[in-house]
Amino acid sequence: MSALARADAIEKEARVDRIRFLEKVRDSYFLIGDEYYRLAIELEDSGDVKKAKEYSVKAEFYLTFSLSIKRDVEELRAQMNSPHTPHDDIGLGGDI
Repeated sequence: MSALARADAIEKEARVDRIRFLEKVRDSYFLIGDEYYRLAIELEDSGDVKKAKEYSVKAEFYLTFSLSIKRDVEELRAQMNSPHTPHDDIGLGGDI
């Protein structure tokens, strides 16, 4: 295996690991946001409107961040599936 092929394999493995990590972070933020949302509903039902609003804002923050990470993961996957290689950026791709 050539040095470039090994470098490509290492980079792909690193991207896969990064995607897995980001998916776990995304899921965690979604669950936190969902829990804040549920707490906000309970607080509103119990009459604590001020605390419900506070938790609602937190829920929106975590859910928005979760969606942002989701877009990042989709972009990374698209980059992995494109025919572009990292060596194209520095002129090492194609015929060497």
